[in-house]
Amino acid sequence: MYIVKLKVTGELFAMKTFKKETLVEKKELRQRVEEKNVLVELQHEFMTNIHRCFHDEKKCYIVMDLCTGGDLDYLL
Repeated sequence: MYIVKLKVTGELFAMKTFKKETLVEKKELRQRVEEKNVLVELQHEFMTNIHRCFHDEKKCYIVMDLCTGGDLDYLL
């Protein structure tokens, strides 16, 4: 997870990156596609919103709202 900034506005976002090779090796491709699809379809104040999804030859990227305060799994 990276914190990225939109140059024009200075707004901060979280960016998840996934190596395509690793997704295939770990059989997580379907899980990541479903994660993206759910977040794209559901727009709710209690969920992080996706702003962009894109990929290149080696990686997939998901740009979403930045939520500071820690990882939910860790907090639970």
